[in-house]
Amino acid sequence: MSNDDRYSYESYMTRLLNLLLASGPNAAVVLSEGIAATLGTDGFIFGFYYEESSEEEFDFDSSAWNDTSWDGETHAETWSIFVAPTIFTLWP
Repeated sequence: MSNDDRYSYESYMTRLLNLLLASGPNAAVVLSEGIAATLGTDGFIFGFYYEESSEEEFDFDSSAWNDTSWDGETHAETWSIFVAPTIFTLWP
């Protein structure tokens, strides 16, 4: 596997899915300041702003991916969630 494949959008989303599945029901993972990801009932990954009272959800669009990281983040910032994840449980 090349570095391009290892650090691709698809690889990131697969790793995120596996982390969420391994974390148990209603788990959410902090991705960056104020933003977390969780699984919907259909198994689809969606993001939300966990520090706001807004219930706005969003998709992780590949157009926001820049080579090996999310736009506006460094490679280390994007991938650090898999080294030391911050996981919390959503209330049902």
